[in-house]
Amino acid sequence: MTKAYIVDRALHWISSLLILFMLLNMGSQIHLLDYRVKGQMEHRQDAIEVHALVGAILLLVLVFRIVWATLFKAQIPRNLIQNKLHNSFISAIQFLLYAVVFALAVSGVMMAGESELSLHLLGVELSSPDHKNIKQYSQLLEIHLFFISVFWWLIGLHVAGAMYAKR
Repeated sequence: MTKAYIVDRALHWISSLLILFMLLNMGSQIHLLDYRVKGQMEHRQDAIEVHALVGAILLLVLVFRIVWATLFKAQIPRNLIQNKLHNSFISAIQFLLYAVVFALAVSGVMMAGESELSLHLLGVELSSPDHKNIKQYSQLLEIHLFFISVFWWLIGLHVAGAMYAKR
């Protein structure tokens, strides 16, 4: 094992844990927690701000991983796939995983811009209650939720493929 491979695997698992945290934590914060503690609006603001912060960290980790894998491609061993169709399928799933993460980030930022909440990330105001378009926010939410569903399917295919490769 090379240092480049260890860093690549660490970045993979860090991003995986961040993704799982975002997917599982956001739903539980929005739907399962008692709003009476802080009030509904403050609670939603906190949940969305944590979600956005973790999302920003995830994007940085993924961009770093892409750059790292490009720079050290020769030092990161990969399974050789003989079947071209199988190799194309793996490449497509990998590309789609990254593409959907970036699509989720874009739709999330667009939702924040149309939110009825005043949202801040690291002291920067992403949206204010003055500017809101509930209809556009609802459409963006549908798109965001669609990408989340697609993402779960891609994760399932990725895990099944990894299990198949290790058999």
